[in-house]
Amino acid sequence: MKTFRYFYLLAALTAFSACSNDDDEVQGQGSATNADKVLINAVVDGNSLFTRSNPMGANDASQQTFNQGDKLAVGCGDELPVVYTMGADKNWATEGENGLAWAESYPEAVAYHAYYPAVASVSFNTFILPSDQSSNENITNADYMTGTTEISERPADGVLKLNMNRRMARVIIKIAGVEDGLGSVTSLIVNSQYAAISPVNVEGPVKSITPYAMDNDTYAALVIPGEGSNTETFVEVGTTTGGTRKITGIKPAEAGKSYTYDLYVGERGATLSDPIVEDWTEGTLQGTLTVKEMKQLDRTGWTATGKYEERQWNEPGSFKHLIDDNSETFWESDWNGPNAKDVPPILVIDTRKLHAFTKIGLMHRQNDNEKDKHNYKIEFYVSSASKTWWNFDHEEYWNGKTGGGVDWQEMGWKDSTDWETQENWIKVSDEITMQSLHNPEVEYYKLDGTKAGRYFIIKVVDRGMRGLAEFAEIYLYGEEVSE
Repeated sequence: MKTFRYFYLLAALTAFSACSNDDDEVQGQGSATNADKVLINAVVDGNSLFTRSNPMGANDASQQTFNQGDKLAVGCGDELPVVYTMGADKNWATEGENGLAWAESYPEAVAYHAYYPAVASVSFNTFILPSDQSSNENITNADYMTGTTEISERPADGVLKLNMNRRMARVIIKIAGVEDGLGSVTSLIVNSQYAAISPVNVEGPVKSITPYAMDNDTYAALVIPGEGSNTETFVEVGTTTGGTRKITGIKPAEAGKSYTYDLYVGERGATLSDPIVEDWTEGTLQGTLTVKEMKQLDRTGWTATGKYEERQWNEPGSFKHLIDDNSETFWESDWNGPNAKDVPPILVIDTRKLHAFTKIGLMHRQNDNEKDKHNYKIEFYVSSASKTWWNFDHEEYWNGKTGGGVDWQEMGWKDSTDWETQENWIKVSDEITMQSLHNPEVEYYKLDGTKAGRYFIIKVVDRGMRGLAEFAEIYLYGEEVSE
């Protein structure tokens, strides 16, 4: 979607300008009378997608109002731009007598260029991203916009309309949960993939931004759009007693879009939800976020099962290791391929009681050689139906066996469970793609706590670059609910 907003240059009735291709008609700006000058009235058009650059305004009205001291630069053709400053009287004015004025005629089309904000290090094609965006003034100066309009004649109403395109993307981080014992969030850094815009490209290196605190739990930063980076740190969060945690993987961002993430901070690491992506419009920064503490559920007495466990090669790849509080043990699926016996891999945890699950924590296998390949795609479900559980004695089956394959279909799981039909399964999240955090870090994902079940189901839709799924630990958060 094209993103722009409108500024208007209101001209006096008598018109001539230094911006003209006919030398005989050019008159220097210094000789123009007050009646000849282009007067600026920067307002927001009713059809505009965006308000003016007041990104942290408390309401629509304040976001649509320019601030005293705001600077907008407007130039014609190759001439140097003229900087207009909003005064206390809400009028735009230039210093001295160098304001723009209209020409009587335009033998050829001319282009008017504008950029905002008109501050040091900013031009129509260059911009350096401010690292300190912690105040309203600072984040406003990070809201870089440019626009070009061509005209071949003076508008009948004397109005020059400039379509200003937003060049930045907005990132909003909501602190949606902090694990017990870590205290509260004391610091937050958001990293932009690029630090500057040049006439030919965007340029690095990664730039760390101190964001604007909308309230105690929500932060906003403007970043330069980019394709994303899997290796660079995206967010750094510090807590009262838990030190600093880093989230690797800068997310892709598009100009004129707003990306809202939920941030979860746990004992073993921090993780972000998938973003809510919106066109960057007014009215999205209001309200106060109420944070409900999410408790990790006690796993005592829980059991785990699934379609497949890789134990025939004398590896400790067992279901029971998913909930044994040992980051060095693990479960793993079959290898991906036409002969895989678990398409798709499914895990089921019996929590013994009915629970409303609000969050899940997943820890990958401790495997340094493959630590960046755990980018699985996963879906989460709950159920209370008896066929969700596979009543099979895994330990008895594996007793004394150290090698050889096994055909799980012959063991009857297709007949004994509803894993093929997914009957009575209730989905509690959208599909997620894991970030491949390194053991012992934990990846956290938000779940729909309005739905309850005894059995928690993990369905691996795609085994990622690794070609098989591996987990060391699974943690569930929420609360027990009545039948």
